[in-house]
Amino acid sequence: MNRKPDILTACPLLRDRHSILASRAEAERAEPVRLHDQFIMLKQAGQNAGSPPRIVWGLHATPFGDMLLAATGGAICWLAFIAEVGVSSELERLQARWRDATFAEGADATAALAAQVFAVQRCASAPLQLEVRGTDFQVRVWRALLNIPAGAVASYQALADSLGSASASRAVASAIARNPVGYLVPCHRIIRSDGDPGGFRWGINMKRMMLEREATLSIREYAAG
Repeated sequence: MNRKPDILTACPLLRDRHSILASRAEAERAEPVRLHDQFIMLKQAGQNAGSPPRIVWGLHATPFGDMLLAATGGAICWLAFIAEVGVSSELERLQARWRDATFAEGADATAALAAQVFAVQRCASAPLQLEVRGTDFQVRVWRALLNIPAGAVASYQALADSLGSASASRAVASAIARNPVGYLVPCHRIIRSDGDPGGFRWGINMKRMMLEREATLSIREYAAG
């Protein structure tokens, strides 16, 4: 019986960096800095605070197909690829998360943010702003995902361990599944402990494509010194 190669076997760079969370935690102890804030700032949004938020959304082409990108006050609040479900279904999910918001279509207004999403390099002095809605635990998980650098992977269990919740790997997986800002909050960098890629909202092929793209860019960055 032919056994398909797991994602670590298929991509040596990912295999070599499988223990990235441990080394990243060590780096934080040596130099206390919120590493996820270097390029992306994630804020937990309040609900029903002040006037209703206004959300602008647009469709944009990406290396992984068309994405729906939505923003409120200049901060990205939703990013999803629509090939499988279509625009209408994705808008329904966005509106369900932001029930008190008003919505307007405006690809021109979200174009600059869309360009930054797939920029090869981002500026630490002007990080992308994200504003998300979720429980405190979900937001903790999403913040932890931001500590996994491009070109690396970690397991569900390792992520739970890094949060001090070793027995909560299923809750971690559930929070990952509800990530509202796909790709930027990199749930695609989480795999199973045995190297199997695990589930992914937009399919395993897209997950592999994302990881392979990031691994390639990481190699180029390392080679450039």
